[in-house]
Amino acid sequence: MKYGTKHSQILFFFCSLSFIILASGLFQGSGYEFFFSLAYCLAMIQGPYIVFRRRSYLLISGILVLFSWGLNQWARASDEHLVRIISGINWTLFNGYITWLMHRYTRRTERVELDHILVVVITYILIGLTYSSAYVNLLFIDPTSFNIDPALLQSEKEAWQVLLYYSFMTLTTVGYGDITPHTHLARMLASSEAIMGVMFIAIFVARMISMYVGDRSR
Repeated sequence: MKYGTKHSQILFFFCSLSFIILASGLFQGSGYEFFFSLAYCLAMIQGPYIVFRRRSYLLISGILVLFSWGLNQWARASDEHLVRIISGINWTLFNGYITWLMHRYTRRTERVELDHILVVVITYILIGLTYSSAYVNLLFIDPTSFNIDPALLQSEKEAWQVLLYYSFMTLTTVGYGDITPHTHLARMLASSEAIMGVMFIAIFVARMISMYVGDRSR
């Protein structure tokens, strides 16, 4: 396989998501939150177009992300509880849509190349991001959903940082125990993420890697 522009762009998308996760806690303040959310939106827009090369996906993703980002800014400016909940639901659905598109790209392929493996890893990261959005929204609906130190929840961004960490600890089944679900709904959501994390690695990732190794050995 020759690695051209598409491979480089998929790798860039992977690096963008990784940077968002690793750098999310480095900056504080409303100005940084504004630019961070904008960078997150731009990163999410590029994914479907890079993978599918269809302008329709770029258009749909662009419309959805602009709506999501605008609703999020409105929620921050108005500080309305209902608007914040609607914004959280919308972000969860948007992240889930991008995750589904990435998974769709790889699930029916008959010949696996390195780009497919990379997209599988991206899908795994997106699953964690989707669940983190769901956890944040659940916290807005019911502040008692998780046992978290209140000092860590001084702003929406801090809540997202904490629950992003919790999401990946749950997805990877590490589970340090410093944050725990408290309500029935939170426990069911965490359980579904843990099951998905295990099954995604054990079944889908293993299948893709075995197909990739098999193709290379022929």
